[in-house]
Amino acid sequence: MIPCDEVLHHLCHICRADSYKDAEILRHEFKRRYRSLYHKAVQSLEDVGDALFTFFAFPQRHRLHLKTTNPIDSLFATVRLRTQAA
Repeated sequence: MIPCDEVLHHLCHICRADSYKDAEILRHEFKRRYRSLYHKAVQSLEDVGDALFTFFAFPQRHRLHLKTTNPIDSLFATVRLRTQAA
């Protein structure tokens, strides 16, 4: 059995891809590699479909803020950076 850390690493790699095309390639590789062992995870990835990669339609500089789970924290990231620098 493949360790969960490896699977999680692969999923994170998909979300951090540089382009939609790269993310699609990684997603298909994930499905091919893990379909037999982690059927539910692969099915979940298929159910979400292209909605998972909607953030690629936006400019690169906005993607970090779109992918965060805490939008307020994301907005103040630059403020924290300047405060810590001062």
